[in-house]
Amino acid sequence: MFGLGISNRYHLYCHPTDMRKSFDSLAGIIQKELNGSALDGTAYIFINKSRDKVKNTKCSTIKNIN
Repeated sequence: MFGLGISNRYHLYCHPTDMRKSFDSLAGIIQKELNGSALDGTAYIFINKSRDKVKNTKCSTIKNIN
């Protein structure tokens, strides 16, 4: 879960999305159709055809700490 704040960026994908899609498939939409990266810390929000379900992604890169 993540909090909504003014320091985050949000993108709403307005086209109906199949909610059965995996996060890898959503990352493909982010990269190919939105020209973005699923790992840049931006929250991407997807809606289904009847607009009664949402799915969001927000991920940042994992840093290796030694």
